[in-house]
Amino acid sequence: MLARHLRRSRARLRAAVRRMHARVDRLSLRNRIFILCWASIGVACAVAGALTILSQGAQLDQRRMRELGWAHDTAATLEKDFTSLTRDMYRMTASPTPAHVEAARGNLEDFRHTFASSAHLLLRPQYRDVHATVAAGIAEFETLLREYESQDASGAPETVRNYADRFSALDDAIDAAIERVRDGTAAEQHALFARLDREQDRGLIATAAAVAAAAILMLALSTLVGRSVRRSVATVQQALTALAQGKRAVEAPGEHRTDEFGDLGRAVRAFREALIEGDRLRAEAVRTAAEERDLSRRLSLAMNELERERAHLEDRVLARTRDLGTV
Repeated sequence: MLARHLRRSRARLRAAVRRMHARVDRLSLRNRIFILCWASIGVACAVAGALTILSQGAQLDQRRMRELGWAHDTAATLEKDFTSLTRDMYRMTASPTPAHVEAARGNLEDFRHTFASSAHLLLRPQYRDVHATVAAGIAEFETLLREYESQDASGAPETVRNYADRFSALDDAIDAAIERVRDGTAAEQHALFARLDREQDRGLIATAAAVAAAAILMLALSTLVGRSVRRSVATVQQALTALAQGKRAVEAPGEHRTDEFGDLGRAVRAFREALIEGDRLRAEAVRTAAEERDLSRRLSLAMNELERERAHLEDRVLARTRDLGTV
């Protein structure tokens, strides 16, 4: 059953190939060349389009990589400024000198400025809770700083411990939020790098496949058109060979066509007619020569007969003359 199906499939394939060859053979040489040219242009455009799409995807990935790098750097800057802020806040709590208070307030302003510049990152859907946590933490730090400044610099240990506990709670909450952003951007970078590696491999495979498919398509078209041209020229060659062998009942291939192969067919027909006319003239010349030879032979025979008759007549006249002289 499978063998029968394969035979039928091969038969249908051969029939389709023959029909395709017949359709191509009906095309003019110019149209066949146009097919090759347009196919080459189409294949080149397809390959160029595929490469353009791949390059655009690579550009988008590079842009995304730059964005993730900026986001990771922003998270690192936030973490660094927050570390400086908490250090000065703890130092201010331990030693509430005007210099320490001023340093803490300056670091708070720096952290607020860094937070404002990173709003584009923190307002993303996955980090909006981080933005809210940090904004609330900055407001709480500002409140604690004002409260601490309004208190006696040499406050009771319980008061200092209370501020330290509140600073520690804010430190833990904001630090955890910033670490989440930093770790999230780092994870996105690693995922993007892994995806880029996979896409690069797929892009190389796709490019190689596209080039191979284009080469196979062009080879198939070139083979198809080349064989059709060879078949068309071979029919003309066979007709000329038959004419050279003395065969005159040869059909001029494609003489009814209006393209280049029709011109070749009509040239073969003209050549055949010229050969037929030459054969006729040659036969007529041979016949004329034979007639002339026969006429010359008969004339020679007549002259010989006339000469014999003349000689015989002379002999009779001489004989009669001798007879008369004797009498």
